[in-house]
Amino acid sequence: MIVLFRAFCLLRGPIARCRRRFQPGASEPQQILAYRTKGFCVTPCAPLYDGKQVSMDTVIFTIPNVITIARLIAIPFIVWAMLNGAWTTAFVLFALAGASDGIDGFIARHWKQHSRLGSYLDPLADKALTIAVFSTFVAHGIMPFWLLALIVARDVAIVVGAGLMASFGDAAAIRPLMISKINTTVLILLAGWLLAAGAFGWTFPIIEGALIGLVVFLTAVSAAAYGRLVAGKIRRAMERKDGPK
Repeated sequence: MIVLFRAFCLLRGPIARCRRRFQPGASEPQQILAYRTKGFCVTPCAPLYDGKQVSMDTVIFTIPNVITIARLIAIPFIVWAMLNGAWTTAFVLFALAGASDGIDGFIARHWKQHSRLGSYLDPLADKALTIAVFSTFVAHGIMPFWLLALIVARDVAIVVGAGLMASFGDAAAIRPLMISKINTTVLILLAGWLLAAGAFGWTFPIIEGALIGLVVFLTAVSAAAYGRLVAGKIRRAMERKDGPK
């Protein structure tokens, strides 16, 4: 009920109008007042907590985060459908999960719902979805194991790079690069294409081969880009640590 009310407050119209309606001290039904004091009516920069703005970094249950969590929950159902040959069901669930990735991003940008938790949850959900689906493709013999190994190795390398940056006190320095976002998009397109092929019974080896080749190219380029970024950050961190000579 609270989540539905918050979604209504977010999507009903301009945020300023929503804020004027629930000004502190106004005559409000007790139930609406309880929702407002818990932060379920937002301003363009932060939720209202009893009339005070708080940082979105401290907020957990934003609409984008709820959508992202729902995407994570959908993963085992997609894998189950694939393992049982229910390709149409798997395709529909995967398409909804892919669409939700764009929807939560739009809401986060348009209604200023960015949060610290969301910055970790969203890429985690994307990686978990792609790796789970591609692993199931490998189990079915639809995709070669080496492609899955390449994708996982890149993600592991990024995690290791983030750990190195954390050891230098600069864990926040690694941000998603544009090439990485493009790579993730192509991965999702490839997975969606293969699921659609299973659901509708079509086969176009040329398109599948082109998508796989593009995935390999983008994975290698994005891995190199992150490697260069991490190496540069580590070098500068070591220079600062050593100080001028």
